[in-house]
Amino acid sequence: MDFGKIRKLASRCILVTALSCGTLAVSGCAVLATTSAITSLFKIKKTSKRIKRAKKIVTMIGSVIGAYARTTSRKSLVGTWTYVMPAIQFDNEKNLSEAGGVPACQNLTDEFTPILETIGLEFGKLQLTLKEDNTAVCTIAGKSLNGSYSYDDATGKLVLKVGPVALPAAYLSVEDQQMAMTFDASRIAGVAKVAGLLGGINANSVMGLSNLTESHDGMKAGLAFLKTE
Repeated sequence: MDFGKIRKLASRCILVTALSCGTLAVSGCAVLATTSAITSLFKIKKTSKRIKRAKKIVTMIGSVIGAYARTTSRKSLVGTWTYVMPAIQFDNEKNLSEAGGVPACQNLTDEFTPILETIGLEFGKLQLTLKEDNTAVCTIAGKSLNGSYSYDDATGKLVLKVGPVALPAAYLSVEDQQMAMTFDASRIAGVAKVAGLLGGINANSVMGLSNLTESHDGMKAGLAFLKTE
């Protein structure tokens, strides 16, 4: 038995693992979005620890639109989804790279979080239920509005109507038990209007969202959810 070759092979395996973890250098290796991982996340009370854990579970932050086309379908989005953090995506790899890649996107979520909180979009306080019959229920802090939705497999876009307001078309990404719903910069203010119907709206916050989203070419911003039912 050639122990030299075995040691070299082991070293390569360790290197590959380290490099794969490096793609999420801000928060460490990803954690699979399993039911147990999601349940554990919602039990964490300390905000900083919860955010750090959420970043490991939600691996769509810093992805490119269309990257999850194979796992995103009308069937995959049915269920109850709970908001955990902002979502940042880009329209192509070039714009993502110029913005600083995944680590920069993770940092941008930290900037978006307090702005979203001012309009009632806080960790665990927004739930979106999408049903098989294309009806929907949006709940923020216990206050609910009924609605409907449609999903286009060809474009990967979701159109959601909540109460009297129709949201702009959203880019949808679903894999396992995580979902990202992101919007063009010019449309982000329309999303805030729905939050305003449920929890109040702040004009300065809407402006802050728009400014941040327009800070990088091709950037899409929105919400990241985990499936809780």
